[in-house]
Amino acid sequence: MPRTHSIMYLGLGIWILGTCGSCQHTGKEIAMVHRVKPDQRDMTLIEVAGAKVQVSDPIVGPSKNLAAGFTEYLAPSRFDWTFDYDEVFFMVEGYLEVHIADQKPLAFEVGDLGYIPKGTESTIVVPEAALLVHITQPAWRD
Repeated sequence: MPRTHSIMYLGLGIWILGTCGSCQHTGKEIAMVHRVKPDQRDMTLIEVAGAKVQVSDPIVGPSKNLAAGFTEYLAPSRFDWTFDYDEVFFMVEGYLEVHIADQKPLAFEVGDLGYIPKGTESTIVVPEAALLVHITQPAWRD
């Protein structure tokens, strides 16, 4: 019977514990650690009105309870987005702003860590190009 394990670390190295269904446990938990190299990102353009963006989710947790991957804005972008998942992201390159009604825009630049809760209605503004690592809970797409 598969056993679900918890998350150990998610950062630029993106380690995650997964589900082990192919072995018999003898009282020990087995970590299924994953590593994604830059040439393994497998970025795909997605259709978003007002943006030229590509994404990749090379790590998806058991039962799609989370996803970890990359979002890359290839050109200046401005678009409305409603988050139907919680998202944590880390800015690797570039700059972006998150605009939410009745709040000042919040700017994110290289090295910043952000969190956007499920249900947030926003306008995302990317003045040039940007790359970020994202972690969503649950996985944000199939």
